[in-house]
Amino acid sequence: MVSHRWCLLRRGLAVAGAVVVGVAVLPAAAQAGSYNGKVWVTKADQLRYQAADGKQSRVVITRSGRTVTVDDKVAVKAGKGCKAVKGDKTKVRCTLKKTPSKITVNLGNRNDSLVNNSDLKLFVWGGTGNDSITGGPRHDLLQGDRGNDKLYGRGGADSLYAGAGNDMVSGGDGDDFILGEDGRDRLYGGAGGDSVSGGDGDDWLHGGAGQDQLLGEGGKDTIAG
Repeated sequence: MVSHRWCLLRRGLAVAGAVVVGVAVLPAAAQAGSYNGKVWVTKADQLRYQAADGKQSRVVITRSGRTVTVDDKVAVKAGKGCKAVKGDKTKVRCTLKKTPSKITVNLGNRNDSLVNNSDLKLFVWGGTGNDSITGGPRHDLLQGDRGNDKLYGRGGADSLYAGAGNDMVSGGDGDDFILGEDGRDRLYGGAGGDSVSGGDGDDWLHGGAGQDQLLGEGGKDTIAG
C-alpha cells in the first residue's frame, strides 16, 4: 500500500517542478563552498549563487528588468554573465539574455539568512546552521537542511522542507506543501489549500485558511484547523 506520507511527498515534488533533478546535478564546487560567495549565469534566464562557507551570509535578491542583483554581507565574486558593483565588494549584478525566471542558492555552514525581494522562482538549500529563508511570490523550493531553521514561503504554491532540527515553517499564501521532517517543528500552512506533514518529533501543525491536509506522523503532535 502506498503511504499517505509518500502521496504528500509526490505532491510536493510536483509543485516544485524538477526538484529531484535539481538536487542531482549540483556541481561539486557548489557543494564544497568557498571563502567568498560566487554568482554566475547558468542559462539564458537562470542563475546560481553559492554562499561562502565559514562566514555568515545575509543575502538579498532583487531584480530590475533583465538584471538580477545579489547582495550579501560577505565578499561576492562575479562569475559568468555577472559584474561586480564598483565600490561594493559584497554586491554583484547579472544581466541575463532573457527575462530572469529562477535563481538557485546554496547557503553555507553558518547561521545564514536569505530574502528574495524579486519575482524570481527560488530554489535554496540552507546547509548547516540556524538559517532564515524567505521566498517570493513564485513557486519556490526552500530546504532548511540541518539546524533550527525558519522558512517563509510568502506567495505562490511553495514546497518547504524543514530538515533536521526544531524548525518554524510558514507557507503564506498559495497551495503549499510543507514537510517538517526530524525535530520539534512549528508548521503553519497559511492561506490556501495546503498539505502539511509533521514527520518525526513532537510537532505543532496549523492549516490556516483553506481546505488543508494535515498529517502528524511520528511523535506527540498538536493539530489545529
